[in-house]
Amino acid sequence: GPAGAPGPRGRPGRDAKVTCKPRGKHRIKVTCHVRYSSPRAKATRALWKLKRGKDTIAHGTAHARHGEVTLDLRRVVRRGRYTLSVVLAARGHRSITVSQSVRIR
Repeated sequence: GPAGAPGPRGRPGRDAKVTCKPRGKHRIKVTCHVRYSSPRAKATRALWKLKRGKDTIAHGTAHARHGEVTLDLRRVVRRGRYTLSVVLAARGHRSITVSQSVRIR
């Protein structure tokens, strides 16, 4: 049959831009910068997970300070391409989920 009418427009998403970069050779430290367009909005907590394919390599929680979240990996991570998923949460606000591909050389 014919296509139906389009549904109502959804709620707008958060106004955050998140960039993550790994640093280090043997002990990897990943630093994520969080920038909001609203100066009052601040993430306070980050839940993160590092995956390679379907396998979870590392996970944990971190606190955000001055718009920056530092994830300290306690184990040695081998070279390759991983997926880093970070869930940023602030009190009284919706959480933001960001997934980014990370290449470790």
